[in-house]
Amino acid sequence: MVTVSAFDTPAYTGEEVPEDLLLLILPKWIEATQKRTLEHTRRPIIAANIARFGEDETVIMRREGGWMRVYRARHLCPLGACA
Repeated sequence: MVTVSAFDTPAYTGEEVPEDLLLLILPKWIEATQKRTLEHTRRPIIAANIARFGEDETVIMRREGGWMRVYRARHLCPLGACA
């Protein structure tokens, strides 16, 4: 097995990535996954990734077993403005 550090990937090195490698996950697969429904079998778990700086988004996810969806995603707002 060959391991590669995340910092040696094109995202950080600026290397060109061939167009055919950018489509490893076809858009139609993503669309089909977003449209499907799964049975809710467990208590939900809510998780958040809080973005404090830059262009990142604060994302809140809801998960039940193998079912996961983005509940909310927002860009940084002044304190209290996103409530």
